[in-house]
Order: sequence, then C-alpha cells, then structure tokens
Amino acid sequence: MEPVNQIKNERKKIRINWRMVSIYPLVLASIVLFGLFIYPTMYKYDKLDQKYPVMINRLTGEAKILTRDGWQSTPKIDSALGKMEQYKGEISLEIDKQEEEITQNVMTAVEKQLDEIKIQSASVNQSPSESEFAGVRNRDRGTFGKGDSMDAVEKIMGTADTVNYAGPFERWFYGNSSVSFKDGKVNGWNNSDGNLSLK
Repeated sequence: MEPVNQIKNERKKIRINWRMVSIYPLVLASIVLFGLFIYPTMYKYDKLDQKYPVMINRLTGEAKILTRDGWQSTPKIDSALGKMEQYKGEISLEIDKQEEEITQNVMTAVEKQLDEIKIQSASVNQSPSESEFAGVRNRDRGTFGKGDSMDAVEKIMGTADTVNYAGPFERWFYGNSSVSFKDGKVNGWNNSDGNLSLK
C-alpha cells in the first residue's frame, strides 16, 4: 500500500503546486492593474500659488512640494511659506507708506499751486479796483478833453494798462475805461469805470 499512498501524496503535491502556480499570475495581474489604474490616481498634482508643484497623496492626505532640493513635506515648507508671507506683508506695508507719502506730496504741491492761483487772481482782481481809485489819486494832476495830446493824457492818467493800434487810431485802456486817439489827439473816450479825469 505504500506505493498507492505515495502516488496519492504525489498527486496532492502536484495539486498544491498547480494551485500555487495559478496564484502567481493572479498576483502578477494584481500588481499590473495596481500600477496601471490605482497608483496614478493615488496622487493628485496641483500648484501652490500658481508657482510650486504640489503632490498630494489621496489615501493619507500627505502633501509634498517640489523645490530645488526635491520633494519636501509640508512641515518644512510651512515655515518657509510663513517667512515668505511675512516678507510679503512687510513689502505691502512699505508700499502703502510710500503711496501715502506720494499722496501727501501731491496734495501739498496742489495746495501750493492753488494758493499761487488765488494770489494771482486776487492781484488781477485788484488791478481794476486800483484803476477805479486812479481818478482820486490823480485828481490834482488836472483833466483832459477832446483835442488834447497823448502826452497830456499820459501826464494826467499815467501809463495805460493796454494799448490797441488800428491804423491812424489808437486806444488806451485804463481798467475797463478807454481813451481813443486819432492822429495823436483825443478823439473820444469810454468812462465805464469812472476813473478818467475828464473836463
């Protein structure tokens, strides 16, 4: 009976060996399927601040950031990012200070220009009032009338504010008032300010 038992034992060994042989392809197929379908989806790739590539393990949640030193885990990067954010905040504060200084400088320059314009407009506004009082100041100098010479008018009224020429005609303005001359003699006048010393 020994030979029969031996044959049975050998058959059992062969069966066990066939079972083992049939498991190997399954293990190999599992590894290939894992490599093709599961491993590529295990990691999610993204970008941090649209600059730094990030690899996130979907199973464990571990994140690694690619730097010039290779893939680094986030605890090492957190301190560097914190420093970077702090530096960025300092730069923003400095820019805000500079913007404030520039705004103040511009406002000061504009205020100075406005003050200058106010002073100029005040002096322009004062010149007609000065010409209004010219008659009072010049009342002891005399008066002029039609036919008087240009020199006599200049002696009485002083130098004109503006002078217009048109051929033989000439018109001298004292504020809004004017004296017309033809051929060097008084031809007429317009005393709208009331400052001309007329006869």
